[in-house]
Amino acid sequence: GEKSARAFLFEIGDTVLDFAVITFPALWAKVTTLPLGSYESVRPGTRIIVVGDPLGIEDVVQKGETFAKRVPYFHDFPKWKWVVPYDVNSVGGYSGSPVIDVRTGRVIGLHRGAILDPRGSGRSIGLFVPMELIARILATYGYPIDYDRPVTAE
Repeated sequence: GEKSARAFLFEIGDTVLDFAVITFPALWAKVTTLPLGSYESVRPGTRIIVVGDPLGIEDVVQKGETFAKRVPYFHDFPKWKWVVPYDVNSVGGYSGSPVIDVRTGRVIGLHRGAILDPRGSGRSIGLFVPMELIARILATYGYPIDYDRPVTAE
Protein backbone atom coordinates (compact mmCIF):
# COMPACT_ATOMS: atom_id res chain seq x y z
CA GLY A 1 0.00 0.00 0.00
CA GLU A 2 0.90 3.62 -0.45
CA LYS A 3 1.97 5.52 2.65
CA SER A 4 1.53 9.24 3.18
CA ALA A 5 4.22 10.86 5.33
CA ARG A 6 2.95 13.85 7.29
CA ALA A 7 5.91 14.85 9.39
CA PHE A 8 4.89 17.94 11.32
CA LEU A 9 5.08 19.22 14.87
CA PHE A 10 2.24 21.06 16.57
CA GLU A 11 4.07 23.67 18.61
CA ILE A 12 1.42 25.94 20.18
CA GLY A 13 -2.18 26.88 19.60
CA ASP A 14 -4.54 29.58 20.79
CA THR A 15 -8.24 28.80 20.39
CA VAL A 16 -9.34 32.27 21.51
CA LEU A 17 -7.34 34.10 18.84
CA ASP A 18 -7.68 31.19 16.40
CA PHE A 19 -4.09 30.52 15.37
CA ALA A 20 -1.50 27.77 15.77
CA VAL A 21 2.20 27.27 15.17
CA ILE A 22 2.90 24.10 13.22
CA THR A 23 6.35 23.27 11.90
CA PHE A 24 7.22 20.98 9.01
CA PRO A 25 10.95 20.25 9.44
CA ALA A 26 11.23 18.07 6.32
CA LEU A 27 9.62 20.73 4.12
CA TRP A 28 11.16 23.87 5.62
CA ALA A 29 13.64 24.47 2.77
CA LYS A 30 10.83 24.19 0.21
CA VAL A 31 8.36 26.56 1.88
CA THR A 32 7.95 30.17 0.80
CA THR A 33 6.72 32.40 3.61
CA LEU A 34 4.97 35.74 3.52
CA PRO A 35 6.70 38.77 5.04
CA LEU A 36 5.12 40.08 8.22
CA GLY A 37 3.95 43.67 8.58
CA SER A 38 2.41 45.83 11.23
CA TYR A 39 -1.22 46.84 11.60
CA GLU A 40 -0.05 50.09 13.22
CA SER A 41 1.78 51.07 10.02
CA VAL A 42 -1.35 50.63 7.89
CA ARG A 43 -3.29 53.75 6.88
CA PRO A 44 -7.07 53.87 7.16
CA GLY A 45 -8.58 52.78 3.83
CA THR A 46 -5.64 50.50 2.96
CA ARG A 47 -6.58 47.83 0.41
CA ILE A 48 -6.17 44.30 1.77
CA ILE A 49 -6.74 40.74 0.63
CA VAL A 50 -7.54 37.61 2.60
CA VAL A 51 -6.74 34.17 1.18
CA GLY A 52 -8.68 31.25 2.62
CA ASP A 53 -10.79 28.18 2.03
CA PRO A 54 -14.36 29.38 2.61
CA LEU A 55 -17.06 26.73 2.51
CA GLY A 56 -14.43 24.15 1.48
CA ILE A 57 -13.41 26.00 -1.70
CA GLU A 58 -9.60 26.24 -1.74
CA ASP A 59 -7.50 29.38 -2.22
CA VAL A 60 -10.25 31.99 -2.49
CA VAL A 61 -9.02 35.61 -2.47
CA GLN A 62 -11.34 38.16 -0.88
CA LYS A 63 -10.70 41.89 -1.39
CA GLY A 64 -11.44 44.55 1.20
CA GLU A 65 -9.94 47.49 3.06
CA THR A 66 -9.20 48.77 6.51
CA PHE A 67 -11.83 51.12 7.84
CA ALA A 68 -11.58 54.78 6.87
CA LYS A 69 -11.45 55.65 10.55
CA ARG A 70 -9.54 53.69 13.14
CA VAL A 71 -12.06 51.56 14.97
CA PRO A 72 -11.15 50.64 18.56
CA TYR A 73 -10.84 47.06 19.64
CA PHE A 74 -14.11 45.55 20.88
CA HIS A 75 -13.37 45.84 24.62
CA ASP A 76 -17.06 45.46 25.50
CA PHE A 77 -17.33 42.08 23.78
CA PRO A 78 -15.10 39.50 25.52
CA LYS A 79 -15.01 37.13 22.52
CA TRP A 80 -13.79 39.93 20.23
CA LYS A 81 -11.62 41.79 22.77
CA TRP A 82 -8.38 41.61 20.78
CA VAL A 83 -9.62 41.90 17.22
CA VAL A 84 -9.76 44.73 14.69
CA PRO A 85 -12.79 45.04 12.39
CA TYR A 86 -12.20 45.55 8.67
CA ASP A 87 -14.32 45.83 5.55
CA VAL A 88 -14.49 42.42 3.90
CA ASN A 89 -17.48 40.17 3.36
CA SER A 90 -16.51 36.97 5.14
CA VAL A 91 -17.97 33.48 5.38
CA GLY A 92 -16.78 30.40 7.27
CA GLY A 93 -13.39 29.08 6.21
CA TYR A 94 -11.24 32.20 6.47
CA SER A 95 -10.28 31.74 10.15
CA GLY A 96 -6.53 31.89 10.58
CA SER A 97 -6.04 33.24 7.06
CA PRO A 98 -3.48 35.99 6.47
CA VAL A 99 -4.78 39.55 6.07
CA ILE A 100 -2.36 41.06 3.56
CA ASP A 101 -1.65 44.72 2.80
CA VAL A 102 -1.93 44.84 -1.02
CA ARG A 103 0.60 47.67 -1.38
CA THR A 104 3.41 46.03 0.64
CA GLY A 105 2.51 42.35 0.35
CA ARG A 106 2.98 42.02 4.12
CA VAL A 107 0.72 40.12 6.52
CA ILE A 108 -0.76 42.65 8.96
CA GLY A 109 -2.87 40.15 10.89
CA LEU A 110 -4.78 36.88 10.89
CA HIS A 111 -8.50 36.64 10.19
CA ARG A 112 -10.43 35.66 13.33
CA GLY A 113 -14.10 35.76 12.37
CA ALA A 114 -16.90 38.05 11.30
CA ILE A 115 -19.98 39.84 12.52
CA LEU A 116 -23.02 39.28 10.32
CA ASP A 117 -25.36 42.13 9.49
CA PRO A 118 -28.32 41.68 11.90
CA ARG A 119 -30.66 43.10 9.24
CA GLY A 120 -30.20 39.95 7.15
CA SER A 121 -28.42 41.55 4.18
CA GLY A 122 -25.90 38.69 4.02
CA ARG A 123 -23.01 41.16 4.44
CA SER A 124 -20.50 40.89 7.26
CA ILE A 125 -17.60 42.77 8.81
CA GLY A 126 -14.35 40.83 9.04
CA LEU A 127 -12.35 40.70 12.27
CA PHE A 128 -8.61 40.14 12.45
CA VAL A 129 -5.97 39.75 15.14
CA PRO A 130 -3.19 42.30 14.52
CA MET A 131 0.34 41.01 13.90
CA GLU A 132 1.60 43.02 16.89
CA LEU A 133 -0.47 40.88 19.29
CA ILE A 134 0.48 37.63 17.58
CA ALA A 135 4.17 38.60 17.78
CA ARG A 136 3.86 39.29 21.53
CA ILE A 137 2.16 35.94 22.15
CA LEU A 138 4.68 34.00 20.07
CA ALA A 139 7.56 35.68 21.92
CA THR A 140 6.16 34.43 25.27
CA TYR A 141 6.40 30.87 23.90
CA GLY A 142 9.99 31.38 22.78
CA TYR A 143 9.21 32.21 19.14
CA PRO A 144 10.41 35.77 18.64
CA ILE A 145 9.40 36.98 15.20
CA ASP A 146 10.53 40.02 13.32
CA TYR A 147 7.86 42.11 11.73
CA ASP A 148 7.84 45.51 10.13
CA ARG A 149 7.34 47.86 13.07
CA PRO A 150 6.22 51.42 12.38
CA VAL A 151 8.90 54.07 12.54
CA THR A 152 8.45 56.39 15.51
CA ALA A 153 10.11 59.73 16.22
CA GLU A 154 12.23 59.88 19.35
